[in-house]
Amino acid sequence: MTISETNGENVWQTVRKSWWRGSALPILVTFKNTEISFKGKERKAWFFINRIKTNVSGDIAEKYIRSKSGLDNETIEVQELQFERKRGNLKSYLVKVPFPRKDKIYKPEFWPENVGIKRFNPQAYKKNSMSGTFVGVTKK
Repeated sequence: MTISETNGENVWQTVRKSWWRGSALPILVTFKNTEISFKGKERKAWFFINRIKTNVSGDIAEKYIRSKSGLDNETIEVQELQFERKRGNLKSYLVKVPFPRKDKIYKPEFWPENVGIKRFNPQAYKKNSMSGTFVGVTKK
């Protein structure tokens, strides 16, 4: 309830509450303070690339990404994924790149012919992976 004045008299008015639906959005601080060493981890975009021939290692995939995207000085992580019911002899990788570069990496024309790419879904991987093969996603 709030008080408003009408002709010099205080009148109570009922104000409807507005409810926020959903959870509050997280705040990401981008201010750079060089005086303290307390920092957050760099945001990464996670991608699932698949249909990779068996002779291609994670190092070869990382070199390809660096050569095509100009990410020579940035951290890129490429990790081979293991599945319980693997069909065929093709490999799949998890690729982590700096978040601002995600749009360039996600374009299909960036990748060689017949390589599939999509956003990495940790829950789907957890469901189909071999237990204990991926740090950060544990299978119960």
